[in-house]
Amino acid sequence: MTSHHSLSSLCIITQVRESHTCEVVTFVKGTVIRCAEDSEDMYAAIDAVTDRLAQKLKRYKQRRLDGYHGGPHMGENLANVLEEISVADDEEQAAGEDYVDLEAPTITKIKR
Repeated sequence: MTSHHSLSSLCIITQVRESHTCEVVTFVKGTVIRCAEDSEDMYAAIDAVTDRLAQKLKRYKQRRLDGYHGGPHMGENLANVLEEISVADDEEQAAGEDYVDLEAPTITKIKR
């Protein structure tokens, strides 16, 4: 469990037979943000839950700034923490665009 003033997270990774589940529960100043993803590959589940959590935190930040959840009256510390998250995510996306994983699985058929 990591903690940064008013932001803390709990990550749970479980395996049931061939399926890995990664669940992240994040507590942000009275709000609980939960994400869970399943995959056959543990690292794919972690990547998927990380991407989903980043989207939810961005949405939470935008809603805070728009007036939901306290709006402009949110604490300076929480605003800084949310800003650091979005800056780190932008840097990761820029770095990730250059990387090509040669061993990554390719999707050949999608069953609906």
